[in-house]
Amino acid sequence: MGDAIANYLVNRALIWLSVIVVVVASLAFLAGRLSAAEPERRVIYFSATWCKYCPSQTKIIKSVESKGYKVRYLDYDKNTEARISLNVKGVPCTIVGRMEGTEFIEEHRFHGQTSQATILDALKGQKGIGAAAPYSVLP
Repeated sequence: MGDAIANYLVNRALIWLSVIVVVVASLAFLAGRLSAAEPERRVIYFSATWCKYCPSQTKIIKSVESKGYKVRYLDYDKNTEARISLNVKGVPCTIVGRMEGTEFIEEHRFHGQTSQATILDALKGQKGIGAAAPYSVLP
């Protein structure tokens, strides 16, 4: 009788141990998938001193940055190489993308005044986000 009880307890312990192993493995798998599924997105923001829309857009970009997103501020006139390589034609221009190694992959581009909500949606990976309104071209 004592052996039967001992066998029963060992079997129950093995069952619970198996359940724990499966749960831990599942949580580790999900954690890996969640971290791999969300790339770190960032903003490249072009503005210029002569742009009448840029001061208000810069405030919006700074509020986005205050939420923990990385922002690279570039002056349209001083960063000609970056402006040409990213094909920026006017300001303000907000580009949202992700890094793959050392390469920036553009996902969204906004010309002109763009709301904080729209930029945050882009940073969260939302699809189908439309473009924004007026922007200035080089005089």
